[in-house]
Amino acid sequence: MRSRVTLVLGHGEAAVGLVGTDFDVVCCHSVLMYQDDPAPILSAVVRLARKGGLISLLCVNRNASAMRSALQGRWHDALAKLQLDKPAPDRCLRTHEHTVEQITEMIGALGACAKEWYGVGVFTDHLAETILVEDPNEVYSVEWLAGSRDPYRQVARCFHLLAQRT
Repeated sequence: MRSRVTLVLGHGEAAVGLVGTDFDVVCCHSVLMYQDDPAPILSAVVRLARKGGLISLLCVNRNASAMRSALQGRWHDALAKLQLDKPAPDRCLRTHEHTVEQITEMIGALGACAKEWYGVGVFTDHLAETILVEDPNEVYSVEWLAGSRDPYRQVARCFHLLAQRT
C-alpha cells in the first residue's frame, strides 16, 4: 500500500511545479489559516487533483470564531470577535478564519465542486486539559455524529470540506 502513496515536501503555492502528475487525493489541512491570501494555495491544490480526484481541506471556521474563546472563559476575546466580526489579536501566530461558503466559492471558481463538509472539534477543541474517559470511542463517536449534522457542525472550531475536481 505504501507504494501507492506519494508525499511531496515543498511550498504549497509551488507544489504544481514540483510534481508532474495528478493525484487521486490532495489534502490541505490547517494551512489556509496561516495564509493572508488562500487563493494561491487553493489554486495549487485544485490543479494537483486529477479530474474526478478528491480534495480535502481543513480550515478554521469563521462562523464559530467566538465559541472557543468564550468556552475558555476569554470573554474579552469573544466580545471582540462578536462586536468587530474579526479575530482579536492572537496569543501566538496570527491566523485567518474562513467560512464554508467562502472556500466553496473559491474552489468552485478554480474547477472543483464541494461535496460534503463536517465540523471538527465541536465539543473538545476548547478543552485545555486532558480528556479522561473510560471509553475514548464515546468521545470520538459524539464528535463524529455532531460534526456531521446541523446545528452542531456550524459551531465547530474547524470545518473539513471535501470537494471533487470537475
